[in-house]
Amino acid sequence: MKITLNITFIVAIFLVEAGLVSAAGPDWKFLFSLQVDKTSGAFAAPMGLYVDAQAERYYVTDSGNNRLVSFDREGKLLHAFTAGGALDKPIAMTKQGDGRLLVLEKGKASLTEIDVKTRAVVPHTLEDGGRTIFPQRLRISDNRFYVIDKASGDIVILDQKLVVSDRMNCSDCQAGYADFSIKGDLVFALPMLGSEVHVFDKTHSLTRKISLVPAPEFPISLALASDGNLLVLERHAGTVVRYHADGRMVGRYLGSGHKEGSLSYPVDIQTDPWGRVCVVDEGNGRVSVFQP
Repeated sequence: MKITLNITFIVAIFLVEAGLVSAAGPDWKFLFSLQVDKTSGAFAAPMGLYVDAQAERYYVTDSGNNRLVSFDREGKLLHAFTAGGALDKPIAMTKQGDGRLLVLEKGKASLTEIDVKTRAVVPHTLEDGGRTIFPQRLRISDNRFYVIDKASGDIVILDQKLVVSDRMNCSDCQAGYADFSIKGDLVFALPMLGSEVHVFDKTHSLTRKISLVPAPEFPISLALASDGNLLVLERHAGTVVRYHADGRMVGRYLGSGHKEGSLSYPVDIQTDPWGRVCVVDEGNGRVSVFQP
């Protein structure tokens, strides 16, 4: 009997490591939520998160309230910024070295430049060969801006003048890319409704595909853990699946619900410089921060 149990245990471990069965990982420790107070009003459809490592701040794009809301690294509310009422459904943002903000506005289909000091707001409609780009997701690396063009599903690279310099396409995707993360010279791209992660090199050439086993359900966002693991956010299930760099599943975390630490139609996942995982929880109107 003892031998049988040991063999069963070994087989189970083998199946999990091979990615042939699901592994429910231990719950991540819930730390806090980024939430606004009654005076400022609750979030309405938060859509994105930007982490400013240098200033040690979180910025949440509160799309339904047309504002950007900042917090310190411990989750304390700092400021709600509306740009004088000029924002129209902001869904993502990043910060340039000189302090200017770049904000993706869904309502204007623009990449909007904001000078916080002067309050100047300049929207930019992006074009590629005379065709309008409908941007979503936003990253900055080596003074270049990366966005997903919703119309084509491609990842588009823009120079400092916001002119298209290159693109990474998903020729065999059903619906283009859902999200991407940048690590050094590599771009890790997550196809929508797919079961792979595509890796592009510094020339923006597709170098390899990582098969995710088991495949995630309705993947919406991708983050890279400090140990090289891939974190894939599942929108409908409200779970985060952690995959080894070779695509084998390590564990599945969190789950759908409304209580503290649960998720409801999450839309974005990020890691921060302090070893934490942050999930933008659209359905619950908050950003939840966890310690893996």
